[in-house]
Amino acid sequence: RSKERSKKPNKDVLENEIINFDSSIVSLAKKYGVSQSPFKKWLKGYDLPFRRKDIERYKLEYKQRNE
Repeated sequence: RSKERSKKPNKDVLENEIINFDSSIVSLAKKYGVSQSPFKKWLKGYDLPFRRKDIERYKLEYKQRNE
């Protein structure tokens, strides 16, 4: 069976997604047509947070840097 492989977004796109998205990693993964595991690997590969508490901290730091 052949599966269509989702194209991995670039770092800027994923960073924007986690900063502006108020839902779960699972929801974001579904948006890109992948499961949670590969989506987290994408985030890890770009050195972006993938745990909820780390994402919240990252959002706060990002907003403070860009005020």
